[in-house]
Amino acid sequence: MPFRPLLLLLFALLCGPALAQGGGLDPATDRAMVYFDAVPLFEVRGVSAVPAAERARIIRGRLRSAAEDPAFDPATIAVAPADDGLAIAAPGRPILTVFPADAALEEVSQHVLARVLRDRVVEAITDYRAARTPDGARRAVRHAIGWTIGYLVALAALVAIARVALAFIDRHVTAQILVWEERARNVVQLRTIWEVVRAMLRAGFVVLGLLATYVWLDAVLLALPWTRDAGRAALAAVASPVRRIAGGIAGAIPNLIAIAVIVVLTVELLRFLRRLFAMVAAGNVRIAGFDPDWSVPTERILRLLVVVFAAVMAYPYVPGSSTEAFKAVGIFLGLLFSFGASSIVANLVAGQSLIYRRAFRVGDRVEIGGVTGDVEELGAQATYLRTPRNERVTIPNAIVLTTQVTNFSHFAQGPGLILHTEVGIGYEVPWQQVEAMLVEAARRTPGTLADPAPFVWQRKLGDFSPVYELNVATRDPRAMHATLTALHAAIQDVFAERGIQIMTPSYVADPPDPKVPPSVHPA
Repeated sequence: MPFRPLLLLLFALLCGPALAQGGGLDPATDRAMVYFDAVPLFEVRGVSAVPAAERARIIRGRLRSAAEDPAFDPATIAVAPADDGLAIAAPGRPILTVFPADAALEEVSQHVLARVLRDRVVEAITDYRAARTPDGARRAVRHAIGWTIGYLVALAALVAIARVALAFIDRHVTAQILVWEERARNVVQLRTIWEVVRAMLRAGFVVLGLLATYVWLDAVLLALPWTRDAGRAALAAVASPVRRIAGGIAGAIPNLIAIAVIVVLTVELLRFLRRLFAMVAAGNVRIAGFDPDWSVPTERILRLLVVVFAAVMAYPYVPGSSTEAFKAVGIFLGLLFSFGASSIVANLVAGQSLIYRRAFRVGDRVEIGGVTGDVEELGAQATYLRTPRNERVTIPNAIVLTTQVTNFSHFAQGPGLILHTEVGIGYEVPWQQVEAMLVEAARRTPGTLADPAPFVWQRKLGDFSPVYELNVATRDPRAMHATLTALHAAIQDVFAERGIQIMTPSYVADPPDPKVPPSVHPA
């Protein structure tokens, strides 16, 4: 038994029970086109244990064998009854069999379909032989040369048009882009956008060139009888994925339209939120109980919610969203975000919480975790301070949220910021005199307020001297260090003028001479 029939028999034995159980091949879907000499003749259906593709291959081989046999006369092909249909064959040379299912699917009688297919077979064999005669070969060569000349002319014209078009656009657009960028103060990088557009135009011309090349190859390879089969197979290999991609794009158009509608509505809603909260921040729109400083974080939260909601709405319409690969990638990205971005999320949440807590604002003088400085920026991830030494300190928002924050600016413009300093004076000096001298020093200090008036607390009675705390008010928290420096200088001056020794921090025994600096101001 020949090898190929043995394989077919083995295939039938293995697949027969399964096909019988599942109803066999569906002839409405299992179809294959019979190509002969790169010309589509007719479709065949899968029957019994022979799939449609295998059946088409067998018929194509029989046609080639008959056409290449010079002793075979195509006129001898006839339609004759067979066991399970009508056979199209010549004496000793079968071609194909027309089954009742074939006629039922074509909605014609079995005899009519058999006669039509017989005529197509005879015509195909005759054309195959005619194309390989000397006259047919010369016609094919002339046809290929004509297509080649036309292709070269079209390609040259396309290159010339591309150069002229790009040069024309460059001349007239580049100068205008410079003007637009200057008006926009380089906020929008129009040159970058133009480079992208220019690259897309070039890509468009390249695609047109490739399309022209495909058409030329299709015409030339199919014109020459010696390259028809190879050309059809090669071009089909190129065209098949393109057709699948184009079909996928065409099938996704309704979903893409739905996504476009969702995107447009989302963008318009985001614009509305931006305008609304801009008016709230400017004070043009007032909401009871809503601080204008909350406008920016509230807008960010609402924008995030709108974007997330839009993404959830658009997800089912994304091409391939229902595939297992898409789901796996989504799960993988979710795990990466969960494990790798926990600190980022914590800082983001903390940053929004800080704004709503109103612990401080940009420009306030604060102390966070032992660092004193002015708030330069309250970012989504961190708070940035500028210290009096002109240092920039970055503190993650998650740390700020869990750390004590001292705001020196909050009450500065109201009752005033209270600055204090401590000094120890001996018990031999009456406390009334000490307090009066400290208040006098406060009044001499520039930057302090008369209302509220300076006041003195006796912090404790130490082993060697009472400890007095002088408190003064100021309106400028940013100058607190300079004010304290001037206050300390004034205290030393006042006590030096009175000849009173400052005992801070402490002493062991009275010195022979009082440790009093020479007075810089006459008593």
